[in-house]
Amino acid sequence: MRVMNYLVLAGVVVSLSACAFRHGPLVLRTIGPAPLEVPVPGTDGYLVVYSAWDVNSNFDRHTSYIVASDDGKQDQPIQNQANIFDQRPAQVGLPPGTYRVIVSSENFGRLSVPVLIRKGETTVVYLDSNTQPAAAKSGDTNLVRLPDGSVMGWATNAIGR
Repeated sequence: MRVMNYLVLAGVVVSLSACAFRHGPLVLRTIGPAPLEVPVPGTDGYLVVYSAWDVNSNFDRHTSYIVASDDGKQDQPIQNQANIFDQRPAQVGLPPGTYRVIVSSENFGRLSVPVLIRKGETTVVYLDSNTQPAAAKSGDTNLVRLPDGSVMGWATNAIGR
């Protein structure tokens, strides 16, 4: 009987520890502009990130994040608010290319999100659990989703250009 109690206890400990830890890194598809995005004139593209809300701030605002170039040569810290009186996230101009956004999400902690910036278009990343793309449908396969099903943005294969 005593051996059986130890086996049950060991099974419970193993089961609970498996629930407490993530099983490896979260692999995400690259997020790009919405499929019907109409380009605006100019040489840069734009990035908007709805990061987690900053709970340590006196004002409602999104947490800051880092934009890292894919070649690893440039890390750009972004103070993520449109202006001091506005809780909307900043719109950041970037040269076209691929980047990694190191950002806090509302439900999955710190993430490294691959993004594609196209000339004259805006790539939007949704991680605040409140904001979602207006045109997104629940069964749309052109969306990048987190494990809980929430939409992060449009997959680059949806762009078709």
